[in-house]
Amino acid sequence: MIADKDIFNVDGDKIGYWRKLEDGKDDKNLYEVYFDESEEDKGDYLQSQEFVSTEDEAEKTAYDYAESI
Repeated sequence: MIADKDIFNVDGDKIGYWRKLEDGKDDKNLYEVYFDESEEDKGDYLQSQEFVSTEDEAEKTAYDYAESI
């Protein structure tokens, strides 16, 4: 089972979570991040986005998506 990894903002509030979906080639893997659609939906994490990233950059990319609201 793949474990979800929480994402926190600079204030320490949880703003979403992310997980690896599958391994890819050339160190590029498929990930998915879940985050709020708007400030009013805080804590629902209903919006999701798949992305391709290296293992080293995945957490930063997931954070960027979650912080984008």
